[in-house]
Amino acid sequence: MLKRYASRYPNEYYIYQQLAATYYIESIGKYQLALKCAENAFNMEPDDDLNIYTYACSLYYVGRLDESFDLFSRITSKDVDAIAYGEHGEGLLYAKALINDSIYMMGVICQDKHQYKEAKEHFMQHLANRRRGQFSDFTKKQVMSHLTSITKK
Repeated sequence: MLKRYASRYPNEYYIYQQLAATYYIESIGKYQLALKCAENAFNMEPDDDLNIYTYACSLYYVGRLDESFDLFSRITSKDVDAIAYGEHGEGLLYAKALINDSIYMMGVICQDKHQYKEAKEHFMQHLANRRRGQFSDFTKKQVMSHLTSITKK
């Protein structure tokens, strides 16, 4: 259905962002296609934080770790209110989730690059920022699994 909308509305970046997010889901695993869609959305609207996040995730899944890390850093360096209430306002809960999930992904990237001290710091920060009712793409169990594997190194 999203593909049909993308062909009807080729200048609507949100459709491409949603397609990308769908394609990089592990069970689908169409990472190159996800990257193409995310890149398309990002090029149309490079200041939308959800686009930045989706593009960063897509870059991660194709192994472009440094570029991905830089984009996640771009999100985490922003003020939560700017993300929540700016031009592409995501709302406060989702803005907090974008920032915290970006911190988690920075931990994953550091772990993949064998930067275990930095990875642990990101995972611990992610856990410290978690609150009841706050959204996350990642479970606490996933975070703890990463931390456990790091401490075994």
